[in-house]
Amino acid sequence: PALAQSSQAAATIQFDQGRALIKQGKFKEACDAFERSQKLDPQNGTLFNLAGCQEKIGKLATAWLAYRDLAGRDTNAKRKAEATKRAKDLDKRLPKLVLAAPEKTPTGLTVTLDGADAVPLLGIESPVDLGEHKIVAAAPGYKPFETIVAVKTEGKTMTIKLDLQTESVTPKRTPDDPDRGKLDKPVPVVDEQPHSTRRRNGAIAAAVGGVGIGVGVVFGL
Repeated sequence: PALAQSSQAAATIQFDQGRALIKQGKFKEACDAFERSQKLDPQNGTLFNLAGCQEKIGKLATAWLAYRDLAGRDTNAKRKAEATKRAKDLDKRLPKLVLAAPEKTPTGLTVTLDGADAVPLLGIESPVDLGEHKIVAAAPGYKPFETIVAVKTEGKTMTIKLDLQTESVTPKRTPDDPDRGKLDKPVPVVDEQPHSTRRRNGAIAAAVGGVGIGVGVVFGL
């Protein structure tokens, strides 16, 4: 009980800070305060204020989901009606992304959107917040695909094609491969005939010279 009271007290302080920051126009800081309050002590009122704050900083899809959540389960009739209205108003403003897979989907394809699994979202219009979103796709035998998409316009649908390129693999050749010579660089053939002729002529000259020396010795004696 003491721990629960302490968490509730801390959550209340964070909630009050969030309300004060909204009046100052510091919506990003207010969102952070409401998020801390909601983690400490989840309340529908805090979630409603957090959604309103997120709407101000362009997190339209996140705010839309929060409003829809409250519209379905909030016990406060007035707040529930307001959440329903705001969710409906945001329907027209939501930016969307469509992740288009290649025509022939590779086996073992993985896709993430901002680090979360996005394979179930392929080909579907998915509401997103304004801002940058990182898309990564990979599959065995393909080069990884990675891009960052900047979503700047409300109510616009952007289609991102996952352009996966196959990896080029150079086959390894063994010495006994019959096709090895087709890929290896040809070895130039050197004509050894001139060298052989010179060696033969040199041998003849040496022999003739040796005979001449022998004859000279005989006559000298």
